[in-house]
Amino acid sequence: MTGVARAGRPVDALWWLPVILGCAALLVRPVGGVATPQRLAVLAAIAVAVAVCGLAFPAGIGRTDRAGAVVALAAGGAALACAWLVGGPRISPRADGAAVAVSVAAAVAEELLFRRALFGALLRAGPAVALVGSAVVFAAVHVPAYGWAALPVDLGAGLLFGWQRQASGTWAVPALTHAAANVIGGLW
Repeated sequence: MTGVARAGRPVDALWWLPVILGCAALLVRPVGGVATPQRLAVLAAIAVAVAVCGLAFPAGIGRTDRAGAVVALAAGGAALACAWLVGGPRISPRADGAAVAVSVAAAVAEELLFRRALFGALLRAGPAVALVGSAVVFAAVHVPAYGWAALPVDLGAGLLFGWQRQASGTWAVPALTHAAANVIGGLW
C-alpha cells in the first residue's frame, strides 16, 4: 500500500509534507501582544491548519491501552500540579472564553501534529526515536514563541506528552494534558 507506513518500511517522502507544513504554520504564528479578536482569529486559523496537517498524515495508531491511559492521565495531572505549585497559575484576569478556546484548540492541533502524525511516523524507527524525535521538534517549534530559555520546559513537556502517547496508545491523552497546561499556564 503506497503512502501508508507498514512495519519495517519507512513512510513515503510525500507523507512528510503535512508535518513540515504544520511546523511551518506554527513557526509563523504571531507571538505576544494582546488577545484582540483579529489576533485570536489568526491563531484559530493556524490551529485549524495545523490540525488538518496532523489529520492528513496516515499515522497508524494501535489499540488504546485503557490502563495505560489512566496512568498517563494521572501522571500528566501530577506534572501539572507540580508546575502549578512551583510556578503558580498565570491565567490572565483578562482572558475571555475566546482566548481559552483558542488555547485549547491550539493544544489539540499540536498534539494531532506531533503525537499523532510525527510520533506515528517516527514509531517505525522505534519507540525511543518517536518519543525523543517528536519532543525535540515540538520544543524547537516553540522557540520563536517563548525563547531559548523555555526550551528545557518545552522539551520536558514534549517528552511527557510523547510518553503519554506511548503509554496510552493514543494522541488524545497528551492532547488533554496539553490543553489543561495551556489553560492553567496561560501559554497562549
